[in-house]
Order: sequence, then structure tokens, then C-alpha cells
Amino acid sequence: MTSECIRYDVAGMLNQLTRDYLDQQKSLSNFYQYEPEIESFEKLIEDRKSVSVNRELLATSLEKQYIEAGNGQSPALANIRLLRDENTFTVVTGHQLNLFTGPLYFIWKILSTINLTQQLKEKHPNYNFVPVYWMASEDHDFDEVNHTTVFGKKYSWQSNEKGAVGRFSTDGIADVLETLKKDTSRLNGGSDWYKILEEAYEKPTVAQATHHIVDSLFGDSGLIIVDGDDADLKQAFIPIMKRDILEQKANSLIEDAADDLEKLGYKKQVTPREINLFYLKNGLRERIVPGGDQFTILNTEISFSEEEILKELENHPERFSPNVALRPMYQETILPNLAYIGGGAEVAYWLELKRAFDAYDVFYPMVLLRNSVLVLNERAQKKQHQLELETFEIFQPYHDLAKKVVKQATREILSFQRERQDLSAIFDRIRERMQQADPTLRDSAEAAEVKHLHYINNLEKKLLRAEKRNNDVLMQRIDDLKAEIEPNGIFQERIVNVTQLICEHGISVISDVQNHLDPMCFELTVVRS
Repeated sequence: MTSECIRYDVAGMLNQLTRDYLDQQKSLSNFYQYEPEIESFEKLIEDRKSVSVNRELLATSLEKQYIEAGNGQSPALANIRLLRDENTFTVVTGHQLNLFTGPLYFIWKILSTINLTQQLKEKHPNYNFVPVYWMASEDHDFDEVNHTTVFGKKYSWQSNEKGAVGRFSTDGIADVLETLKKDTSRLNGGSDWYKILEEAYEKPTVAQATHHIVDSLFGDSGLIIVDGDDADLKQAFIPIMKRDILEQKANSLIEDAADDLEKLGYKKQVTPREINLFYLKNGLRERIVPGGDQFTILNTEISFSEEEILKELENHPERFSPNVALRPMYQETILPNLAYIGGGAEVAYWLELKRAFDAYDVFYPMVLLRNSVLVLNERAQKKQHQLELETFEIFQPYHDLAKKVVKQATREILSFQRERQDLSAIFDRIRERMQQADPTLRDSAEAAEVKHLHYINNLEKKLLRAEKRNNDVLMQRIDDLKAEIEPNGIFQERIVNVTQLICEHGISVISDVQNHLDPMCFELTVVRS
């Protein structure tokens, strides 16, 4: 494999807020704590050492999770034991429990996290750094995670269950997997991968299945999997949840930060609530809504007085689930964490959270952008070569790319540039003669020139359209290339499942890509397989 990096603005990717944050624009300095660069970690480590977490509770809870998930022999357990050491720190990424891992960027997120811990160990050998994948097992947006796309075909799994997706039964997923296997039977690269998936979806719940998949792929790299849907871990988060119920500060602080960012020209990212907690039971995950002297569970008949809800929190913390605004605080409360790695939208919304972190006395980590990757297979590379395109050029909008390719193929045939020059020379002489006859006629000559140039421009466009029709082969090559980069009009990493790459190249493709990723290089990595 070979690779090269392309700036995000050239590739047409990444929101402006995240781009400006990575460029360390001074106007954003109040919205984060540590500058996103490797040199910042020296101070970050020192600051984090002064903030204690319950390491014994954390390690014991995770060991229990691994046993319950059937991964009690995972190589990652060595890193879990290291969490008891005060000189051990984490780097975290998080994601939903998508079917068969979902889009490719889930894999890139984890590789970014693993690579950063390795880089930190090289620079700070006296400390231990362990990568963490936080399973968003309490998420209830089932329609966002119940499908995946392989070779352009969408595979979906249906379930009638409600509530936290991690608690869903895996019933029915094996049937979807069998269909996928049949569809890709002509390719031999996926056998090891399908064995992992088959073993995973024999597990009773989606959370345990995802745990098995991720551990099978990344356990040897020491990646620790954390399931936040855990009564013991939430016990450590009770003080923050209690404050959010009683004080309801986060809502206004996040809104104020979002308003200030909006004044700087950026879009709002998060919609906080008065209380940023859901009430969670099997089949139920609904918002807690304050009103008068009661706390009501939305879309149910359940309600609590203040005394009752605080008692419920103390006795059953597992029944309280943080939303997108509070979940990062949960993560940072229980982990000795240095950095969170996420996509562009995640980085942007974390910038709205710092004031709330400060108000709740929670450590705010470094926020980093994950690696983005485009994998160009042999077919795509062949099309790029045939079209004589530089890598940065393949990201142009379709019509601009088509115009360039057709013009390049036909050279000067489609250009009336010489004719424009001849016309300009003719009108120079006409203006001169009309100026001599009557100075007021000069404007008429210039208007006539503009009119004739407009005619030439229109003729050039018609010629281009005609030539496009005559270049079906070129257009098909562009279509094929764009289909690899943006299948169904969506950038590859946001729709294609890793199954596709594994079927083509074998499961080693993951580690092959990993070798080309620098977690502190904030550009798109284009990998040629």
C-alpha cells in the first residue's frame, strides 16, 4: 500500500468550526483547554495526574464486563490491569453499535486512538497509555444503526424492541449475515471476518456482540472496551447526575457557548435539555422532564417527586442515562483520560461543552479529530490513471471534473480562446475608428464586443455539451471513479462497511491502513491498495 495526504479544504470535507479549531484560531481559544498538538500532552499529563478517579472501581468493573461478554481471555485485560496504576492514562473514542460495525470511519476512529497511544508511549516512556472504545450501548436511535452497505447494497436488520440498543436481542441478525455471505461468496477474503461475525451474533445482546467484534479486531492492540451501561460505573457518576437534576446548569451554559459560537459565524451543534438524563429500563429510554414539584418521564405515566427521584438515583444509578450533552462528562469522570478522538461534528460539539465541564468541576480533555481515509482500489486507480488526474483533482465536483477531463482529452478543440483574442483585436480597431469619428460611439463598440463575446461563450458551452455526448467512455470512467470515492453520493468512509475492504483484500487490510495513519496529521489520507 502507498498513501498521500490531501488537505480537507481541497477534498471538500470538514465543517468550518472544526477546521478553525485545528488551525488554532484565537477567537476559539476560550472554548477548549489544550491546543490540538502533540507538544500539549506534556502539560496535559501533569494536569491530569492531579485529578483522581476511582481506578480500582474502573478496573474491577471492566474485568467483570469482559467476563460477562465472554472475552475473559482478551489480551486487552493486561491494559485493564494497568488502569490501577497512577501512571496510566487513556485516550478515548466512542461510537454507536452499528450493524457489522457500520461505516468505515468507525474503524478509522479506533485506529486513530490506538496509534495515538503508541505515539505517546514513544514520547513519554515513563507513563502508560491505553486506547479505549466507549460503546454507546445506551443509544436508542435504532434506525441509525440497524443497517450497513457493502458493494452498494444495503443490509438491514429489523427489531420490535425499544429502548437502549445495546440491550436488544441479536435475534434475526444471523439471517442478515447469511445473506451478506451469499452475496460475497465469489470473494475469498472475508472468511476470517465472517467467523468473527458469526461468533459475535451468537451472543444474546447487541452490546455483547459488538464487544466481541471489536475485541477480536483490536484486542491484540490493547484496546479496552467500555460499556457505560453499568451500575457500578454509574455509581461514580451519581454526584454529577444529582447536580444536573437539581441545579440544571448545563443547559444554559451549553446554550450560551453555542450562541457565542454562532456570533462567530458557526452553526450550533448540541441541543441540551433542562435535565440531560434519560430514564432507562429494558424497553424504555425517555427524557426526564422537570415540571413544578415533579419529574416526569416523557411519554410514560411515570413521575417522581424530588425526594423520590434522588432516592431512585442513589438506589438504581443504572436507570439514569446521560444524553449527548452529559455523556462526555460521564466518560471523563470515570476514566483517567487525556484526549477524546471524534469526527468533525463531534469535535465541533465538544467545543460547546467546556463551560459546562468547568461548572461541574469535570476535567476537560484534549479534543482531537480522527483520521479520515479514502481507500482507492485497483479499479479506482486505473480510472484515475486513464483520466490523467492528480489525486487532489478527483475530489472536484462532478461537473467541474467532467469539464476538465473533456477539455484535457480534446485539448484546444473546445476552446475559443484564440477566437476571443482575434475578436478583441478586431474590436480594438473598431473602437479606435469610432472614437475618431465620434467619441460618444465608443460605448456602442464596447457593448457590441461584450455581446459577441457572450455569443462565443454560449457556443463554447454548446460545443462542450456536444463533446461530452461524444465522450461516453470518458464519462463512464468518471462515473466509475466517483462511485468508488462517493458511492451513492456519500463519501466512502461514511457509507461503506469494512466487509467490502476485507472481502477484496483480506482482514489484514485494517492493519495495512493503520500503518499509513498519523493521528496528529489533520488531513485526509488517501491509501492505494
